Amino acid sequence: MPCGHKQKGICSKPIERCLQEIVRSLPCGHSIKTVCWNTTPPCTTVVEKMLLCGHMHPVRCSEGIGSILFATKKPKYSIHFVRTCKWFPCSIAKNKFQLCQWKCKAEPLKMLHCGHEIRLPCAQQIDKSITCTALINYTLPCHHMVTIRCSEQEIKAQGKCKIKCGSPVDGGHYCSLPCHDRRTVHACKETVSKQLRCGHTKDMPCFREPSKEICFAPISLKRACGHVLNVVCGEASSLEENICGELIEKRLPCNHLARVACSISAETVFCNARIEQLLGC
Repeated sequence: MPCGHKQKGICSKPIERCLQEIVRSLPCGHSIKTVCWNTTPPCTTVVEKMLLCGHMHPVRCSEGIGSILFATKKPKYSIHFVRTCKWFPCSIAKNKFQLCQWKCKAEPLKMLHCGHEIRLPCAQQIDKSITCTALINYTLPCHHMVTIRCSEQEIKAQGKCKIKCGSPVDGGHYCSLPCHDRRTVHACKETVSKQLRCGHTKDMPCFREPSKEICFAPISLKRACGHVLNVVCGEASSLEENICGELIEKRLPCNHLARVACSISAETVFCNARIEQLLGC
């Protein structure tokens, strides 16, 4: 090559440019690695240059500063908001339109209409869409106190109280029903043991009268015939004294034996025994 470098190529295609990589010294004083044929390569070394705004900004040596209006890297320029201070690129800080579009993302404490404070983005306005999550003690219309979120006051005032009533009722017990109108009388459903008229005891709700209860205690009744009948206490009074259902053997008028109820007379029983009779023939 005319430059003195050697290049390998195809015989039918002569090499017009030298592609050998060399280090070329530029008029600006910097050196750059480039191909031999490029005699005027742009300098890519990054240097600090003063921009029109007065800030120093890193740019390529070959680039001018006319196209860069303001610094975009970390300039010493700050904007003060209500409670925060934010560092901006110079290109935004000196552009009022861009600065108005920026929203502060800091989350200071803001006071809501209810008087509680909540952390919100600085740029967010307080309106009805923001719900207060602070826990408060709220007194219901029934005078019970509950712990709810501040924003649930209106909903809770329209709902029903689910706290147990707790008012004293007959028998020395307390009402276990959910809160209700105190003017409405509610029966005590506490389970207690009461004595019935027959002398047996029975577990029942406190409000029920023992005189109206049926006793289901098992008892044994001795009949006049001497047999014992196992029944429940509440059914004993309804049984007829002269009817015994115990099965026994009785001798019928025909002299056969049959198993019948104790209270049934033998004369009324139909005999089913098989016998042999001599026909008249």
